[in-house]
Amino acid sequence: MSKVLNIEIGRILTRMCEVDYKKNHNHVENNCVFETPPGLVNDGQIDQPGDMADTLLHYVSEQQIKLKRVMFTISSTRIVTREVVLPYVSKDKIVNMLQANAADYLPVKVQDYHLTYKLLDVFTDETKVKRMKLLFLAVPLGLLEGYYDLAKFMNMSLECIEYTGNSIIEMINQIKPEGVALSIHMGEAGSVVTVFKDGVMDLQRHVSSGAMLAVDAMQEFEDVPDDDFNRMESLQKLIRDDVVNTVLPSEDDISEANEKYNQVRDDFTRRAFQKVYITRAFAHYLGQLLRIIDYYRSKNPDVVLDSVYLSGIGTEIKGIDGLIEFELGIKTRKISSLPKVEFTRYSELNSFAAMVLLICGAMRPTNLMSEYFSKKKVRSTSLAFPVTIAIIGAVTAAGLIIFGNIRERTAQSRFDDLTAEAERLKPIEMIIQQKADVKDVYDSMVMLKEYTQNPNQYFVDFMGELENNMPSDVRILDMTISSNGFTMNMTTENWASVAEVLAQLRNSKYLQSGVTYNIKEQDDQTQKMRLEVYEDDEKIGTMTESAFKEWIKTYTGDGSITTRELKEESTKKIYTFNVSGMYKTMYEIEQSK
Repeated sequence: MSKVLNIEIGRILTRMCEVDYKKNHNHVENNCVFETPPGLVNDGQIDQPGDMADTLLHYVSEQQIKLKRVMFTISSTRIVTREVVLPYVSKDKIVNMLQANAADYLPVKVQDYHLTYKLLDVFTDETKVKRMKLLFLAVPLGLLEGYYDLAKFMNMSLECIEYTGNSIIEMINQIKPEGVALSIHMGEAGSVVTVFKDGVMDLQRHVSSGAMLAVDAMQEFEDVPDDDFNRMESLQKLIRDDVVNTVLPSEDDISEANEKYNQVRDDFTRRAFQKVYITRAFAHYLGQLLRIIDYYRSKNPDVVLDSVYLSGIGTEIKGIDGLIEFELGIKTRKISSLPKVEFTRYSELNSFAAMVLLICGAMRPTNLMSEYFSKKKVRSTSLAFPVTIAIIGAVTAAGLIIFGNIRERTAQSRFDDLTAEAERLKPIEMIIQQKADVKDVYDSMVMLKEYTQNPNQYFVDFMGELENNMPSDVRILDMTISSNGFTMNMTTENWASVAEVLAQLRNSKYLQSGVTYNIKEQDDQTQKMRLEVYEDDEKIGTMTESAFKEWIKTYTGDGSITTRELKEESTKKIYTFNVSGMYKTMYEIEQSK
């Protein structure tokens, strides 16, 4: 791919840039960042492609971009990924193999998803069998459709749809770290955590939070109403000012900082309290990172993480790199440049770390474009139908010229009738407007109510929902609850039950859609003891120990009874999975009722 306009549409911010990709030199120009209009995007899903296209075209014109070839880089918790190891087959057989076994890898309805893959590695295992490691992706067709429509509204040629997880792989390929490296890409509302072993991706997981944790904490600290709060300006302030401590504060630290501020009330104590308050907002986020690391170490007990690489707008927050390094205990560096990449146009929100995935995404994209939409597009561009329409239009135009006067008089009469009807219905229009005004007041009251409530007040209802729908063979080992969300460790012997629990949590009216999870598969070996029973050295039969005790009580013979122990071993699969979720806001919960 040579020169292309690459666009990443986030829930808070949208980024775009022209990438001129060549083998030995990558040039980035016309890069810009702007706020995503509210209500147009939901977890990567383009809900209103026409309105979003108008916004993008405005900035395309402002940046004087002339390109008509566009690609989109998307991130969404709706995209399901798995690392899969399979016997080596030729490239043309990989998709068929994955489709045939998709239900074993992905807890989704396969028919609703576009399935694709990225080849990560080819190797020979300890038994001398040639194998391949793949990143297996399942992308909802509904998610992709929005980007096809968006390119159509922009009147541009859609060259590619890239996945941020693959862009991260290409980014690390440029760095070539030694040993085992952890990549953390912290966006505004979500993060991607990836482990690389000797340059090959070994694990990738999504975390449903990012830089907005600090922005929201600043809003709470400043006690600014949501309508008056500018998130872009706050994020720029977080990048400029020193607002994050190196160590997570304890409750005592928070109380002490608050007490000093209340006593002295000067700028110094206020800044100290603000740093403690904002730093605390990352406690749950760091906990999620540590759980992913612990999960990886449990599968690879002999592996040591050597380094951490940070990218994304969240890692531009001043002090966050020091906090991550201290809490993870691993040497950490922020990616501020790449070899053979020319990038000169910087600002707080338009930094290299924030734009790096757009740059790397154009190098070797996974390309999530589905054949389903491509075929639709081909059919819609056939010339036969437009030519037929043109002929019919010409004939119709001639008829309109001949009967123009008659049509004009008919249309005028119809217009007069409609004008009179509109006057008659004006009172109904006033009633509809009054209803809309009352609805606005109601929504404002519900949002105001949110500030006096805590999502935890619905915890009992959430647990009831869980109890009513959870499969009976799933056992909860432990649960951690906070004011913002929860973490549960569960176990089951049934893979389908794992999928059912995850689907239930994703569809819960009390939780945000970005539920994160880790699944660990283990072999559980059990032993059963049975007895062979003999009477005078002649075998009578085989029975359990309890059955033998009951039998011997009723034995009336006079023979010599002897037994021999038999041990029977059996192996079954045990699935242990960790699930983390964030509560919806009070307003969202109220609206869903």
